[in-house]
Amino acid sequence: MDRQLKHVVDLLGFVASTFTLAFVLVALALMVQAPATPELGVFIDFLFPPAFAEATEPLVPTTMPPSVAQSPIHWQPFSNQAFAQARAEGKLVLLDLEAVWCHWCHVMDEQTYSRPEVQQALARHYVALKVDQDARPDLANRYQDYGWPALIIFKPDGTELVKRAGYIDAASFTRLLERVASDPVPEAPQDASVQPASANLAGSADSRLSDAVRQALLLEHDRTYDAVQGAWGLGYHKFMDADTIRFSLHQLDDSNPAIAEPARHRIEQTLTAQLQLHDPVWGGVYQYSHGGDWQHPHFEKIMKVQADNIAVYAQAGQRLNRADWIAAAERVAGYLTTFLRDPTTGGFYVSQDADVIAGHHSDAYFALDDVGRRAQGLPRVDRHQYARENGWAIEALVTLYGATGKQQYLQTALQATRFVEANRALGADQVGGFSHDAYAGQTPDTLYLGDTVYLGDTLYLGDTLAMGQAYLALYRATGQRVWLQKAEAAARFIDQQFRVPVPPVGSVVSSPVSSSSSSSVHPTSLSVGYLTAASKGDGLSVIKPVPLRDENVRMARFANLLFYHSGRLDYSKMAQTAMRLIVIPKRANEPFVATTLLADAELAHPPLHMTVVGAKSDPAAAALFAEALRYDGLYSRVDWYDKAEGPLPNADVVYPDLTKPAAFVCSANRCGTPIYQPRRLAPSVSRILKRPQPVEIP
Repeated sequence: MDRQLKHVVDLLGFVASTFTLAFVLVALALMVQAPATPELGVFIDFLFPPAFAEATEPLVPTTMPPSVAQSPIHWQPFSNQAFAQARAEGKLVLLDLEAVWCHWCHVMDEQTYSRPEVQQALARHYVALKVDQDARPDLANRYQDYGWPALIIFKPDGTELVKRAGYIDAASFTRLLERVASDPVPEAPQDASVQPASANLAGSADSRLSDAVRQALLLEHDRTYDAVQGAWGLGYHKFMDADTIRFSLHQLDDSNPAIAEPARHRIEQTLTAQLQLHDPVWGGVYQYSHGGDWQHPHFEKIMKVQADNIAVYAQAGQRLNRADWIAAAERVAGYLTTFLRDPTTGGFYVSQDADVIAGHHSDAYFALDDVGRRAQGLPRVDRHQYARENGWAIEALVTLYGATGKQQYLQTALQATRFVEANRALGADQVGGFSHDAYAGQTPDTLYLGDTVYLGDTLYLGDTLAMGQAYLALYRATGQRVWLQKAEAAARFIDQQFRVPVPPVGSVVSSPVSSSSSSSVHPTSLSVGYLTAASKGDGLSVIKPVPLRDENVRMARFANLLFYHSGRLDYSKMAQTAMRLIVIPKRANEPFVATTLLADAELAHPPLHMTVVGAKSDPAAAALFAEALRYDGLYSRVDWYDKAEGPLPNADVVYPDLTKPAAFVCSANRCGTPIYQPRRLAPSVSRILKRPQPVEIP
């Protein structure tokens, strides 16, 4: 009997194996012969999920890129220990700060670091450090104008000697290494237009731009617009800058047609041109195009670009009644959830590489259809799940939910939020704060902690700020007060951990916004900005953190909206702290001046205020709230006042007792009458702000 049973089992196994082989052969035949269709793509994904085609990411948390594993060079992570080793051995320090998705970083590995003469020069004179810039936001923010790769040579005490931007061939790099080793004297930047993000600047007691500086920035904003190609910046690279589009959307409300009409044209021209960087096959957005036009894309897809495109196309689509732009945002969201999302945790990944084969251009690959691409494999996905990148994705998806009303975007955002809270939130003594990865900063690169938070020395402003903005977006999209409370906790943590220390008034100090050792007289007892990183110990003793304009712009906008939603003056003061850095003329004039103008414009007046009064269990109130979200794309305050929950967090308006749900619309100096039907909300907003009514989004 047992032998008969064994024969039956063997026969069933043979039949199953034969069926599986036939199934796979049919799939392969379809991949080769059939035209690409969505249905075929689903079938192929079932057989060969994208995760199977990706290069495997190590499970060990690390700040070092995967390329170090195959390199004969003894690369180390960036640490105080590496600088101490250089001091003990009488060597200099080379930092190669790269992006794991970067084509020219791969070329540098393949054609420069592979050469014996480069390896020998490094071994003789240098302690070599290699860092993934996405893993170290403090270094990435500091040297962003030089990458990627960014190549910096230091003395053992951290003094910068040389900074170079981009790929360098082996012969030139060897000469550079030998020259600096023989004469380690700091040099001026090779390109005067490339200045450190942390240039020496004195603080300011002002939290608003002066009229003269504002006018100069507006002229610069106009001057740098490319009227032929679209987008701002007259140089080599073409891409959409999100905050510049947002500022242009603000300009649409200007009563002067000489300002509003050019703004509309520039938005339409730029967003139409930017669509050329949207992948027509998978969705998603390439980082930029080179050559001064839109026809030469760099194919990496990084989270910041995806999130910015989702949010901006949704916001601009709402504002200018462009259903096609909202559809474009949805295509990018489809890429995000298909390629850059962990199907198990719901957390979001960092990026997808530009190259299928590292160091080899992929123009021909990205010209293929879905089946053709998959036949050659998929570009590598960086499967780290940083709090900052997840916060960006959450906020973007919530913005898209408001524009479309589609629950799938809100639910995806909520799942990512749960992942970040479970795996990146700091301990009870640091409520509101988030670590970058599964650990925070200076931990051994061989330490595996899974998803357990390790409180290391270094925390980054970007992580908690991105999650704070995500929480505020969730409050505005749902009316659930728990999200506002979490946004407030994030703001308090930022203020405690990252606020620039205040030296005594009139004291001579090294500038708190400087990377150099030069000094100035501090003019104010008020804090000037927020630092990009904070250290609990000596983790940042070699490279001191500095405040950065773009992060402070985000902080000012976040804290300002948080003030209006909560009614707490503390958050207005935080916004002013950030603005005191932003308004410094040299900071205000950093590239893409509209970033500065955007923060200045929002802090100049209250946001549009829409409130729905009615029970959250009432379908009529829910319908009014959903309609209000269609105007919540840029600078607005949206509240849902359910009397069963008690007064609103900011009870600055007294609403009448009504027998049925109603919506109210207020601007800076007036409020409208109660609105009972969702279709009447748009005309009321248009009347108050003199705007066109929004388009019906299918």
